[in-house]
Amino acid sequence: MEILLSFDKAYALEEIKSMLPSGITLNWYWVDTFVENSEDFSNKLVLDEYDVYGMKTLDRQGNSIENPEKDFIDVITRSKNNKDYSSEYKNLFDILSNGKSKINKEDLKIIGVVVSGDSNSLKVLKYKNYIKAATIGAVADKY
Repeated sequence: MEILLSFDKAYALEEIKSMLPSGITLNWYWVDTFVENSEDFSNKLVLDEYDVYGMKTLDRQGNSIENPEKDFIDVITRSKNNKDYSSEYKNLFDILSNGKSKINKEDLKIIGVVVSGDSNSLKVLKYKNYIKAATIGAVADKY
């Protein structure tokens, strides 16, 4: 099974790692890139997949990526000067760096994750007070 968890507030990467019980696979971090006072944020009643940014934690073979935050930061930093995507990545860079010359790991605040595991291991999430909302899905290996 796969579950998307939205948190009650933004957490640091290290906090997330310690909050999730063992036996659960962390697949993806949802990074807080929202600017609540912005016109774009205020006018959107529904967000779609193109409105959220995050870091995958598993490669295509299902192996853990050692430092997904480094890859995430590197892509944003490199891409802010790419003529095809510069405005999007420049905006992300500005939001995440808080006006500094670079984005640090500590600047990344996590507002949700996607996790997977068997039904028994995921049941332990049921009463965790840091979970604001959850959506359940299913995962299947290719046949």
